[in-house]
Amino acid sequence: MLLDTNVLIIAAQRSDERHPAVRAFLDRDLPFSVSSLTRVELLGWPGDPAVLALREALYDALIEWPLDANVIARATTLRRQRRGARTADMLIAATALAHDLPVVTCNPRDFRWIEGLAVLDPSERGMRTPSGGSR
Repeated sequence: MLLDTNVLIIAAQRSDERHPAVRAFLDRDLPFSVSSLTRVELLGWPGDPAVLALREALYDALIEWPLDANVIARATTLRRQRRGARTADMLIAATALAHDLPVVTCNPRDFRWIEGLAVLDPSERGMRTPSGGSR
C-alpha cells in the first residue's frame, strides 16, 4: 500500500478527528510504502518539534519508492487528463500505478477518478475500497 502524505500528517496530529482511525489503520501489520515526494512534503510540513519527530519516526519505518522516469512520465500523462490535478498527487498516483499498489489517502476525491488505481480511505467507516476510474 502506498500512503499519501496526508495519512502520515493526520497520524501525527492528535487534534485531528480522523487521528484514531488513521492510527488504527497504520497499526495493522501490512507493508506500507511512500513515494520519495512524500519525504519532501512530510518533512516540510510545519509543526512543533514533537510532531515532526513522530512524522520522521513513522516515515523511517516505510518503504520508499523513487521518482524515476517511468513515474514522472505517468504523472505527466495523468496531470494532462484532469484540469486542476495537483502535481504532487499525480506523482503519488503514478508511483502507486508503477508498483501496482493501492493509494491510502484521507483525500480520496483527488485519486478516485484515475482508472486502474485502487483508493482506500483509512478515515472512512468500514474502509470501502472503491474501484479506480469512478467519478
